[in-house]
Amino acid sequence: STAVILAGGGSTRMGREKATIILAGRTLLQRVVDAAAEVADETVVVCAPGRSLPVLEARGALRLTTDKVGGQGPLAGILAGLAVAAGEVALLLACDQPFVRPALLRLLVAQAAEATAVVPLRDGQAQPLCAAVRVEAASLLREDYERGSRAAAAVADLPGARLLDDPTWRMADAAGVSFAGAN
Repeated sequence: STAVILAGGGSTRMGREKATIILAGRTLLQRVVDAAAEVADETVVVCAPGRSLPVLEARGALRLTTDKVGGQGPLAGILAGLAVAAGEVALLLACDQPFVRPALLRLLVAQAAEATAVVPLRDGQAQPLCAAVRVEAASLLREDYERGSRAAAAVADLPGARLLDDPTWRMADAAGVSFAGAN
């Protein structure tokens, strides 16, 4: 599998780039890369054009790619990552989820064997940036993008997507810390 980590939004609420924020000695992005590397064979970090990333270390293959055009939303970043993903299944993550649990990522990858995408529901809200999608679904997401969709939620709306209820994903992350974003 491949982990696709979105590292490049504008971060308007924080006023600085989330990927570079240090938490207990590691950047937020490094924390997500480390968790993903425990599960995925390769990690693809997607950033916006002209943005710099902190120095990264990875166990396994690490690739960097850039959105073709900046400011086009998370779906553009997902598509950029899927375009270079070598695995059949891609984990979709954001750089501001420093507590993401490898056990949850393993569950998502396992469930993706039977679904186009696997998206946890937390308090009834889809979590498409802590999800798994089959790389072959990129063409369907591209169609959504070309129709004007820019939100990551397009992943949860894919035909054949499986939405995981709380009891299912809590087996791998009882407290739901994987979804905690740094805002």
